Amino acid sequence: MSSAREGNPHYNPGNLLNTLQRVFNARNDRQLAIRLDVAPPLLCKIRGGKLDAPPWLLIHLHEETNFTIQELRALMGDHRPHSGLSARHPTRAELSASRTVRVEHVQRPAFLAIAA
Repeated sequence: MSSAREGNPHYNPGNLLNTLQRVFNARNDRQLAIRLDVAPPLLCKIRGGKLDAPPWLLIHLHEETNFTIQELRALMGDHRPHSGLSARHPTRAELSASRTVRVEHVQRPAFLAIAA
């Protein structure tokens, strides 16, 4: 299986850990590790890039946060549609195109309008 960081200029697991710190209101990796019931050195190694986030950790994070596995991987910069042997990282242009969001204005019913 290919690594998330191989050939991926976007890979930064610190983004995932920073987001989780905000979600759980933890001040540092040690508090986050205690909240997630994992060893603090594990998060340190993941943040430092010495270790990829193991699949069991992503499953555990999914259970704790209700983020999908794909959302958790995207927070780390791993935007591959799957992680098998044939998985490749999208180019910058492909990422930009997939992040385009269509916003539509929705008219509120009159009873929801705030009177001035």
